[in-house]
Amino acid sequence: MCIIFEDIFAGLADTLHSELLLYNIDVHIYFPATMYTPGYDEENKTKPEIVRKIESTDEGVTPDQAAQALYKGASSIRKSG
Repeated sequence: MCIIFEDIFAGLADTLHSELLLYNIDVHIYFPATMYTPGYDEENKTKPEIVRKIESTDEGVTPDQAAQALYKGASSIRKSG
């Protein structure tokens, strides 16, 4: 189900990017694999063991780390573009 929402948001970001190029506005989207939030803790209460095993190699990020990564990525694109 999460993949469907990611596809929807990626499509929205692509559309906004195309539409806003005229105004020199850039659009970025970022999907960290695992973000440690209260929602993640709640999700883990009912997560199937196979999913836990698949995710066991993912280091995950905090919301602050995710925000910094998004900002750094968007800033580096702006500087190189």
